[in-house]
Amino acid sequence: QEGHLGRMLAAVQKLAVGVVNGTEQLSNATSFALSSIRDEMKKIQDATAVSHAEDQDEVDRARDDVSKCDIWVLMEHATNLTAKEGAHATCRSSEGDLKQKKTTACAKYLAAMRGLDPPDCMPSPVNVQSARSAASCMQSTAAWWQTLNVSATDLAGSCKKASAAHAGKKRLCDSAQTSYEATFCSYRAQLKESCPMHDKCRASAAAEQEQVQAEVKVTEASRKAQYVAAAQIECHLEVLIGRPEQQLALLEKCPSLQVPTLQLSVTYHEVPEGAVCDVSSVAIRPCQEPWLRARYTGEQWYSGAPTTACTPCDCSTFDCPTHYMLKEDAGTIPGNSVGQCCDEACSGFSCPAHHVPKAGATSIPGNTAGECCDELCSGFTCPAHYVLRADAASIQGNTTSQCCDKACSDFQCPAHYVLKEGAASVPGNAVGQCCDKVCSDFSCTNHYILKADAARIRGYTGALCCDKACSDFKCPAHYTLKEGAAATRGNTDGQCCDKICSDYSCPTHYSLKSGASEIRAWSDDQCCDKLCSDYSCPSHYALKSGAAAIRGNTDGLCCDKLCSDYSCPSHYALKSGAAAIRGNTDGLCCDKVCSDYSCP
Repeated sequence: QEGHLGRMLAAVQKLAVGVVNGTEQLSNATSFALSSIRDEMKKIQDATAVSHAEDQDEVDRARDDVSKCDIWVLMEHATNLTAKEGAHATCRSSEGDLKQKKTTACAKYLAAMRGLDPPDCMPSPVNVQSARSAASCMQSTAAWWQTLNVSATDLAGSCKKASAAHAGKKRLCDSAQTSYEATFCSYRAQLKESCPMHDKCRASAAAEQEQVQAEVKVTEASRKAQYVAAAQIECHLEVLIGRPEQQLALLEKCPSLQVPTLQLSVTYHEVPEGAVCDVSSVAIRPCQEPWLRARYTGEQWYSGAPTTACTPCDCSTFDCPTHYMLKEDAGTIPGNSVGQCCDEACSGFSCPAHHVPKAGATSIPGNTAGECCDELCSGFTCPAHYVLRADAASIQGNTTSQCCDKACSDFQCPAHYVLKEGAASVPGNAVGQCCDKVCSDFSCTNHYILKADAARIRGYTGALCCDKACSDFKCPAHYTLKEGAAATRGNTDGQCCDKICSDYSCPTHYSLKSGASEIRAWSDDQCCDKLCSDYSCPSHYALKSGAAAIRGNTDGLCCDKLCSDYSCPSHYALKSGAAAIRGNTDGLCCDKVCSDYSCP
């Protein structure tokens, strides 16, 4: 609406300026439309007054709703209680007066009776009971009866009447006492319940009042803006419908037009002061000594009209001390003590180890672990192949499913894995949870080999799984790498190297074997060959020339055949010195003889 009026004002302003300047002329249709606009502005102004009144009513209602919360304070009930207390006190005062009248009347009657000279059948001294017997006696004693003072009979009647009046009043006062005590109990219960409700009601109503006033302030500002815009539109309409000679003067008034809006202002309110909801007046329960003293025994009328037995409130409004709670049937139990009204609450019970107080312990009656505590899993013993959950001390339960996780102790790890150490106390049911990788299938780098117990070593790194191999070890002189050095663990001469014969000292008549630098040994047999130098050749044989350098230990290796027993063919004879000639052929051993020579 506010935006619509703004656009309409701009259009009317433009039209008015144009008409005054002579650039615009009003047609019949335009004049008719302007008349309609004027009627609309009147309606808007009337509507602002209505909406202002509605908003003011809403603001006032929100304030009044806060005040209505004071009904919770139970003023009516308090007035009723005061009336009953006053009625009881008044009754007791009257009862005391009647008791005094009874005492006086009966005392006069007894005094009169004691002053008579009764016949022998009358007991002496006379008291109330004997006076009644005396009346019977007087009826049976006609002569004495005639002398009975008429006033004594009147006094007896006065005593009886006063006694009846007193007894009747006492019954009324006892009933009034019971009614007063019941009313006090009812008021006490209602007040203790109502005060929190009163505070809650006021807080809610005050919040609503704040919200209502905030919303109304927005509509109030919008309403005033609409009212001012409507007045401005009317001002320019006056220009358009005015006489030509007046239009310029009318137009010049519009920009400075002062539109009063005070009548559209809403009166806002502070949160009203609330009634005091005080429970101190009912803090002491009926029939407790301070309550009796304040309302009965300390009153002036009490000595003349003592009260009957006090009827305590039921326990429903008794304030149990910490770690106590009202009995379940407290509303049917009259009482004024913890023992009468309260049961021990579990909030004061100390749960044993591996137990935790039940939720809502303050409202659970009991004083045993079974009544007050829930078992914690920390005290549960899991079966084989199960382990307590890590947070067992904070889990309520006493079953395997509640308290235990599967343990790794019977998990079957795949090849190249072994159960984690302490698997019986490790929760899990998967390889990642239960198993450690072992080195058995680890691929060591060159010049490294798996450790001997790789299948039992947990890990999967070279440092954990591999030992240095001898394959690239540098052996010292006269040593060579052991056979299978690539599969031999070590990094020292002793672990990686074998001694070779290259520097072995053979004994006399022995010499290092050929290829001694490749022979892994260190003994005469392994490193040395026998030389022919001390070999004993058989008859007709002699040591080979250079026998000291010839490896051998047989006739064939060490000896040369001598010609000494060689059989030369016909016409040949052993050479001279044949026993020293090495040979075994005609050419080496024989010389031709002349026996078949043909001389010329």
